[in-house]
Amino acid sequence: VVEVGAPLVLDVETTGAPAATFVWLRSGKAVAGQKADPLNLVSAKLTDAGLYTARATNPAGSATSNPAKVIVVDKATKLVTTLPGKTVVLQAQ
Repeated sequence: VVEVGAPLVLDVETTGAPAATFVWLRSGKAVAGQKADPLNLVSAKLTDAGLYTARATNPAGSATSNPAKVIVVDKATKLVTTLPGKTVVLQAQ
């Protein structure tokens, strides 16, 4: 869970030589400008919510990470964006 305006950083661990190149995907579509590890979005927006995966590739082949679910919360308007059909439980503080 990340707040609107906060940094969103996702990291994966890879091994192998030569070093892998990366493509980050959000809900199956490439994230513009994110072709390195870690994924680094300076200021999260509601539209950044979704399932993220990283695809690492080198001459030996490619591998895709397990998905990471990102929920973006806008505390100012009390809105939460998540994946359709998913239940979110929040506790007020």
